[in-house]
Amino acid sequence: MLLRALSLFALCLLVSAAPASPPPPGSCSSDADCPEAYPCCSSWGDCGNKAPWCSSPPPPPPPCKSPLYGTSADGTAFSGSLTSTPLEGLRIISGCVVDAIQWKSSGSSWTQMYGTNSCSGCLPQPPPQAGLRSTSYEISLGSDEYIYKVSGTTGTDKTCGAGWAGEGVVSLTVHVKNMKTGKTKPYGPFGTSTSGTSFETAPGNIVSFFGYASPKSYMKGIGVIYSTCPSSSVQTTPMGAFSII
Repeated sequence: MLLRALSLFALCLLVSAAPASPPPPGSCSSDADCPEAYPCCSSWGDCGNKAPWCSSPPPPPPPCKSPLYGTSADGTAFSGSLTSTPLEGLRIISGCVVDAIQWKSSGSSWTQMYGTNSCSGCLPQPPPQAGLRSTSYEISLGSDEYIYKVSGTTGTDKTCGAGWAGEGVVSLTVHVKNMKTGKTKPYGPFGTSTSGTSFETAPGNIVSFFGYASPKSYMKGIGVIYSTCPSSSVQTTPMGAFSII
């Protein structure tokens, strides 16, 4: 009888000394809810003792800028904020070349007009797909739309008499994507010149712009700001050819 009692006591000691099993998923809301053997409560409410339970999720990648397309010469620098706030609208003034741009982020007012406002006082018009001349155009973005890339040409105009302005952004096309349907729509080209070097930004969620502009000689250079860095980059090549890396 004594031997049996001692055996049961020893068995109880072994059981109490065994490491605790992890609670089932969803059983913890903090590390204090987890047993010593599995001390980390994960973001999905599950206890564990190694990654990913015991490591914090990486922070989201920061916003980033594309390269500058065009030049900084004879222009004044401008830049939107490094932000993840989506765009609601974009205004472009264009004639033979790209004169100026202005944009509006969600919940904010329009930025100033950067560049030469050759259409002072005129109301912005919805842009057609082509044939744009000396007019202010406005692209309005729905809540399910975003600008996913811009393309165009930079250089010195040689086709419609604006060469006196020097090097700059001679045409620009804005590409909008619907995040629900995946359908895309180009707006432009803004600017009618066909000379220069072609460029195209890497696809991503464009939320702002930067560059160099002049109130006397139009848009000199332009780049875009993404909500997060895209996974590809784009090289500029002579007119008519570009490559996505």
